[in-house]
Amino acid sequence: VEKLVCDSLPRVVGPVERVGIDSCLGDQMRDAPPSSSRRIPPAEAITSWMVDIGAGTSLQHRGYKAPGGFMRATCEWQDDRIAKAFLSGDFFCFPPGALFQLEQNLVGVKADQVSSKLEQIYGRIGLVTPGIHAEHWAKVLAPAHKSDAKAL
Repeated sequence: VEKLVCDSLPRVVGPVERVGIDSCLGDQMRDAPPSSSRRIPPAEAITSWMVDIGAGTSLQHRGYKAPGGFMRATCEWQDDRIAKAFLSGDFFCFPPGALFQLEQNLVGVKADQVSSKLEQIYGRIGLVTPGIHAEHWAKVLAPAHKSDAKAL
């Protein structure tokens, strides 16, 4: 790998001078735990926070680690319905623009209908998210119970 990088990098960025690693950096690298021991959220992990704005309105953010990647949803809930939804994460989504369509189609959906509505939306807009299915979005979009969410 080192040879490949040393041979290829100058063609991309110009001349490269090879230098050694200083002792301080070398000590840090040697003392660092192996990469497999880093804290990675386990599959099925849900992180969330919720803010009760008042007058039947709350703002909620949830993150969820699904098999196909990490998903995030920030929703404004008003009178037990999604008023606005902002979806993002680290996953593949096809066709282009489908995530925006999903957000738009969720507006007005009641909390107890999110799961069934997601199935309908997936089929209607031809949404493809490898490793992420409607039931995963249902988990990240479900209204958090006050005991589950970290209140701000």
